[in-house]
Amino acid sequence: MGTLRPYAGVRRKGGWVSWRTVPTFVAGVLATLAVAILLLCRGPARADSPVTDRMVRWWAEVWLRAAGARVAVHDLEHVRPAAAYVVVSNHQSNLDPMVHLQALPLSLRVLAKREMFQILLLGPAMRTAGMIEVDRDSPDFRRIDQAGEPASRDGGPLGGAIWTA
Repeated sequence: MGTLRPYAGVRRKGGWVSWRTVPTFVAGVLATLAVAILLLCRGPARADSPVTDRMVRWWAEVWLRAAGARVAVHDLEHVRPAAAYVVVSNHQSNLDPMVHLQALPLSLRVLAKREMFQILLLGPAMRTAGMIEVDRDSPDFRRIDQAGEPASRDGGPLGGAIWTA
C-alpha cells in the first residue's frame, strides 16, 4: 500500500512543507495588510501612541496563533516600563520578532533589514510605526544611533521603547 510518513505535510524540493504553513501565511498576510493600512492612515506623528502599540501587538499575536506557537514569559515584574532596553534575538525562527512584540508589555520598535522596508505597504507602515531600517551589508551606525536616540531619553517620542536586533 505504501509507507507511513512521519511528517504531516507535502514533499517539495528541499524538504517538507507543513500543512500549517498555508493558513499561517494567509492569516499573517491579512493581519499585515490590516495593520499596515491602519498605521498608514494614523500617520507617523502617532508612532509612540498606545494604540499603535496595541495594533503592532495584535499583529504579532495573529502570526503566533496562526503558527501554533506557545509563548511563556517569566519574571516580567523585573521590567520597568520607563526604562530603555535592547532585546537581542538569536533568530531561531522568523517568529522571534513577533514573540518580542507580543510578549513584552512595553512599547517596542524593531531594527529590521532594509529589504523588509522595500515590501509594498509593509515598508511604509514600519517606518510610520517607528521601526529602524538597517543595511546589513554596510550598516550606518550613526544613523542607527540617531534613530534609536528617542528611546534612550525619558519623555522622548517613543518614551523609553525597547529596540530588538
